[in-house]
Amino acid sequence: MSTLLAVLFLVAFFMIVLPLITWLRMGEDAAPRFEPFDANKYPNPPEVAAFLRDNVAGLEGAQFRQVADLARTSGGLFLLVTRVVLLEHSEGETATIAMMYSEKTGAALPMVEFTAELPDGRMLDVNNSVTIPIFAPRPGREVYRFPEVRDPLRLHKIYRVLFRRQFGSSTLRQRDIASDPARFLAEVMDAEHRAQMEAGYYRFDERARRWRPTLRGAFVMTWRMLPPLKQIIKAGVRSRARRALREIAMDGPDARPVAAVTTVTLPAGTTSQDMRPRQSLLEIAFAIVFVALLCAGVIFVSRWTHSPTAGVAVLLLLGPLGLWLWVRWSAVARAQKTGGDPMAIARARSAANRGALPLVGMGVLLVSLMGYREYQTHLPNLIVPADFDGAVTTLGQLTGHEVTKLEGRDRVYVVRVRTRWANRYLGAAVPKFAAQGFFMSRFDRSFRALRRDTSTVRLVLVPVIDPFAVVSHIGTQGERDGKATEDIVSGLRALNAAYPFELWNAGENWVRGAFTSPPSDLAAVIRRLDALCPRLLADDFRSDRARLERELGRAGVFICHWS
Repeated sequence: MSTLLAVLFLVAFFMIVLPLITWLRMGEDAAPRFEPFDANKYPNPPEVAAFLRDNVAGLEGAQFRQVADLARTSGGLFLLVTRVVLLEHSEGETATIAMMYSEKTGAALPMVEFTAELPDGRMLDVNNSVTIPIFAPRPGREVYRFPEVRDPLRLHKIYRVLFRRQFGSSTLRQRDIASDPARFLAEVMDAEHRAQMEAGYYRFDERARRWRPTLRGAFVMTWRMLPPLKQIIKAGVRSRARRALREIAMDGPDARPVAAVTTVTLPAGTTSQDMRPRQSLLEIAFAIVFVALLCAGVIFVSRWTHSPTAGVAVLLLLGPLGLWLWVRWSAVARAQKTGGDPMAIARARSAANRGALPLVGMGVLLVSLMGYREYQTHLPNLIVPADFDGAVTTLGQLTGHEVTKLEGRDRVYVVRVRTRWANRYLGAAVPKFAAQGFFMSRFDRSFRALRRDTSTVRLVLVPVIDPFAVVSHIGTQGERDGKATEDIVSGLRALNAAYPFELWNAGENWVRGAFTSPPSDLAAVIRRLDALCPRLLADDFRSDRARLERELGRAGVFICHWS
């Protein structure tokens, strides 16, 4: 059950909680502010500088002209810096060289893209982005991705061939970039988000002036970035790219490739690094005290309730709550430290508030699963009376079904339950009935059920605990094989004397037992079992003694039946 719990938690976290976090926390500013790159304000890692320089140099040789070098910093967990170089061609083509990297982790995402727009609004984009496409396709816009093409000149030639194949000699719309490159780039990004809003992936938050994902968009975009969909999509992109290159006879290696930058080295002492708020001693002290109190609370509740599950429940409920309070207080404090305006402080508080739902929801989900496990394992509220009549009544209340007396037997009762629920009652209730001297087990020889199985199985309750007395009370149908119940009981006693076992289940025509230790002589055990219940070897194992010996040696469990 613990393995199942872990699997359910992982599935729920990655498939449900992560999309919810994306839905609540993710967002992009409308009309994002780009400004000319300033090396005194933004870090300029050598890998970024070399990537931009080499690509610009290659495209300038193809009659492109650089019109802007812009940068923008996005707050959040990873402190993203976006650097964009825009180039124009005399024929109306636009080239974009972009690099997005994290000031915190150094991870980077490079891209070179060529864009053509026709007067009727149709567009063609050709890029070498290595990221997974998570946005919905836009009507009238054709996008080709060639992540394995790192030569900008070759990528430009591929773009021109694809353009002629799709649009012929159409005239391009002349886009005014040089007059206000920052505004142009902001309008391009807003247009993309408007298209995603029409596709149902995004919505516009008027109050915050931000583009936020819809619930559907958050789930779809997050799932596309998770295995195995990520690997499937990536393989599909590369396969389509290779097929397109073969169709236009441009497959092969790059002549002058520019290496794709995936990590950057951040220089120490940059302005952005210096402006980053640092952890205060008060924050660290608060975190230590909270963790200490939380651990003490877990230990106290576990000992007070005598249930480790209750202690873990405290951790799962109060842990996310404390984390949310700390994040909220810390985010607001940092916004105030950096001289944030009221809007920035409100955004920090709002972001922390939106993060509360998935954290608390995850805690509630885990506590619910652990509570179900506790119920299934222990049934803490189940009290079995010492008198057998009261135990029979308790069995009926436990299962919610009528308990009936087994016909022809004295003080032997059965109750019918769903097959897929039988293990719940047996695993949780058998020890408590056994503590009062009563034997409870399966009565019908049916062990497994499919998920939607509606079949039923009977459980039996006997007023004795001695296994051989149980078999005598229930009786057998050994007469069909020429064996009286007394003979079977004698045979089981002899087997137990030589090779001790526990009686797990008993019915009218079968018993199931498990050896307390591996038998020293399996061949002798098989001879005894064959004499006691010939159907075990003849029918169940088709007279294959070697197979029966392997099974007994592996599991140590046997089932004797007489019909």
